[in-house]
Amino acid sequence: MLKLLNIRFLLIIIIVFILQYILASYLFLDTTASNQTKNLLKNNPSIIYGGLNIFDGNLALSLDELGEAAIQISTNNFNSQDFSLLNFTIKNLSHNYQVNFVWIADDNKPIEQQLTQANGQLQSQLLSRNPLWKGKIKQLGLKISPQKHLGLAKPLAKKIILDSVYLSNPGFFKDFSLLASYWFQYEGWNYRSINHLKLNSTLPSYAQPLIFILIWLVISLLVSVLFFKTRVNPFIYIFIAWLFLDIIFLQNLHQKNNWVLENYSDKAKSLPDKELHELALQVKSLLGLNNNKINKVLILSSDRYQRARLIYHMLPANSSFLDEYMEKDTIANVQSGDYILSYDTSNNPERPSLGTLRINQLAINVKEIAHGTHFSIMKVTND
Repeated sequence: MLKLLNIRFLLIIIIVFILQYILASYLFLDTTASNQTKNLLKNNPSIIYGGLNIFDGNLALSLDELGEAAIQISTNNFNSQDFSLLNFTIKNLSHNYQVNFVWIADDNKPIEQQLTQANGQLQSQLLSRNPLWKGKIKQLGLKISPQKHLGLAKPLAKKIILDSVYLSNPGFFKDFSLLASYWFQYEGWNYRSINHLKLNSTLPSYAQPLIFILIWLVISLLVSVLFFKTRVNPFIYIFIAWLFLDIIFLQNLHQKNNWVLENYSDKAKSLPDKELHELALQVKSLLGLNNNKINKVLILSSDRYQRARLIYHMLPANSSFLDEYMEKDTIANVQSGDYILSYDTSNNPERPSLGTLRINQLAINVKEIAHGTHFSIMKVTND
């Protein structure tokens, strides 16, 4: 009898999970089926930086000295609503690098979306969940660069193969497992606690692993009590819920471990944030670290990890951060003679316009003294 009861509980757990997964997938995916596809490699993409050639009949990319590559994909203008899914197969790409899908729409500004870590298999990325995927799409591209956090620009022994890249609008039943691929996708090392359960901003709230499993837990308990009139030990369900979340965590930890083994298998000691370290050295050299007249260097970056590492590498210089979401009285801490280092990994640092740096509602009078693709150095003035 007890064994039969346990089997009944197990069936309840499985049935509720499947039904909930179907509902979440149905709501998550664009259900407008269409057989229309657009092959993005058909019209011979052009290289922007890096190298591009043909290898075994496929397009092959090689990285430049900065560990980056980018291609421009020729295409006729099309409506973004016609395609909701990007499908891609990219081979020989290390976990140390990420791929961004780039497009230019009506406003003529390049927009980037980071793709799931390429694993050599056919993968899919929902574009319709991105609010910026709208209007007429004029131009497309792919960009490969070191991971945003702890990325190392190291040479790759093998060519990066673009086996297939195409747009589609498939519908629900064809991509039923897409939700699971979002749950188990690779996330690189970052500054957050090891106990932090990631939340994917591209997923709606009901499809977040934590929210999904909490809803499943409540429904399973209610079904067992209300419909089967049996006493249920809630710790069984809680344990299974914890196990599910732990599997997601361990799977991503396993991929991070592969990243470490891949990049630190030799005896060479690579600095994970080498670019930030070199930038800090350039700034200290440019500003003259031994000059006692320098008040402080304020780091402006939307990425907290990059900001913290820059402050660390700026030592022993007096440096702090200038947050993009400052309180109203924060401007009082910015004094004439201070320096502002604006940094952004996506080549879009905050820069002054007509001698004024605007951050939200604040306007700071500055003079730009140096800038690059990733950074801008400004001096606060009285003017």
